[in-house]
Amino acid sequence: MNQVGHLEPGQSRETGNFVTARTCTYHDHIDALNQSPLGSIVIVE
Repeated sequence: MNQVGHLEPGQSRETGNFVTARTCTYHDHIDALNQSPLGSIVIVE
């Protein structure tokens, strides 16, 4: 997901393929105290 880079509100971009089964978490690197853009992506086989 790091290849997506910085996104402004309303923007979207595609990531590369997730090929390993695991759970990936994401958050806002710029505003680490902002709890709204926290989440996870679960990749299953």
